[in-house]
Parts: sequence; structure tokens; C-alpha cells
Amino acid sequence: LQAERALIGPDGRYCSGRRSGNFPSSTLCETRRIISTKGIMGLYKGCLPLTIRGSLFTGGQMFGYDGFKSRCKETGMKDGPQLQIYSSLVSAMLCTVMSTPADFVMSKYMISKRNEQRMSSVMIRIYKSGGALAFWRGSSVNFVRITPVIMTFSIVYEQMRLFFGFTYLS
Repeated sequence: LQAERALIGPDGRYCSGRRSGNFPSSTLCETRRIISTKGIMGLYKGCLPLTIRGSLFTGGQMFGYDGFKSRCKETGMKDGPQLQIYSSLVSAMLCTVMSTPADFVMSKYMISKRNEQRMSSVMIRIYKSGGALAFWRGSSVNFVRITPVIMTFSIVYEQMRLFFGFTYLS
């Protein structure tokens, strides 16, 4: 269903994407259309890379935040908002580095027009078009998008713990 997202013009029709010129339909209609054209498995196209991306993202967030914070505390840095900001930045950077390849492959796979196309063929096509670094296309945009969310979440979480009488996470 994500591949069906597009811009809608003033007349209510799609202006871009595969359904350009058509009127939007309901989720139920789209679900029926996908099942009739691609089968029940068409609803699950892109689930594997989405799951992998989520795992890598969360791993990067936890390892980046907690790992960096623990290492700094071992060197004598005092726990507080300054350390939390630094840890959040490292966390956002690790999230970006770890999840961008899976995100990029997932996006390319979901918009692929060939039903028989496999994940491996998408990855090979990406590699052939730009080498290994092609998997990190858009990482700077991901970093800019992810950083405010991770910083806000991490700092608010730590401060709420302190507010309710708990200590900072160690």
C-alpha cells in the first residue's frame, strides 16, 4: 500500500505515481485490488526488509545511546542533559548508518514493477548502479529526520525518570 502513495491534484486525482490520473480509492478497495492482482502475498511485499530495518534501527539506537553514555561515564563524565544530548547524537548517527541500507533496499523493492523480482536482484541492481556506498544514498536526509526525534525522546525520557524520583539510566 505504501507504493500507492502519491500527490493528489486540485481535482482529486493522483498527479504522480503508478496511479497517475486516477481517483484515490479506499483501503478496502486497494486491498482487494492487490489480492486480485498479486495474491495474498502481495499484501506482505516488503515485510522482510522492513523487519530487518526496524531491528537495525533499534539496535543502533540502543547501542549508540547506552554504549556511548556508559563509555563516557566510565571516563568520568557526569550524567546529565549534556551527556544525554551527546549520546542522542551518537545514537542518531548509528541508527542512520545501520538502517539506511535496509531502508533504501526496502524502498526500491516496494516500488519495483516486476512481481517476480526478488530482494537479491534489487540489491544487485543497487550495487551495480553505484557500488557499496549506493546503499547509503539518502543517509544525510535520514540523519536530519531521525536526530530530532531521538534527541527529544531520549532527553525527555531521562528527565521524566528524574522527575518521578528515579535516577538516570546507568
